[in-house]
Amino acid sequence: MMGSPGAEYPCFGIPTIIPCESYSTGFGYTIEPKSKEEYFFQLENIKNIKKLNNQQIELAKILIFIYMKLTQIPSNLIAQHDTQHVDTTKYWTEMNELIDKYNYEGDLLFKMMKKQHANNDMHTLDYRMISKRNRGNTLHRLSGGLDDKHIGTWWVPDG
Repeated sequence: MMGSPGAEYPCFGIPTIIPCESYSTGFGYTIEPKSKEEYFFQLENIKNIKKLNNQQIELAKILIFIYMKLTQIPSNLIAQHDTQHVDTTKYWTEMNELIDKYNYEGDLLFKMMKKQHANNDMHTLDYRMISKRNRGNTLHRLSGGLDDKHIGTWWVPDG
C-alpha cells in the first residue's frame, strides 16, 4: 500500500480502514479487516465507526512524526531525484560522482547509524531531534502508559 492517508487521517480523529499491512497498522488506531468479508462489512457499516479517542489521536501523531521526521535522515551519498519520473542516466551519473567524492565522516546518516549501533536500536533515527529529558517518560507512554490526562510533549528537539 502506498501513500499516507492511513497514517494522516487518524491524527485528526478520522478512523481509517486499512485492508493490508502498512507502517501505520498494528498500533490500535486503525481498522484492520482480516478478510474480504470483514472489509466489506466495515465499508457497509462505515456510519457506525466512532471518531478516535484522544489517546489514539496522540499515538497517531507520534507515529507519523517518527515516520515522516525522525527516520528521515539525509545522506550525502544519495542523489536527489523525483520519485515519479526518474531520469536513470542522470541519476546514475550523479550517484557515481557522489560515490567518488563521498566522505563518510561528514555524512549525517553514517553518524546516526553509529549511534544506532551503539544504542543497539532496531531503527536509525535522527538522534539530534531527541532530547534526553523525559526519555523514560516518553518510552513509558509509547509502551501503553498513556491516558487522556497525560497527553503532551513527546520529544523535545535538542538545542
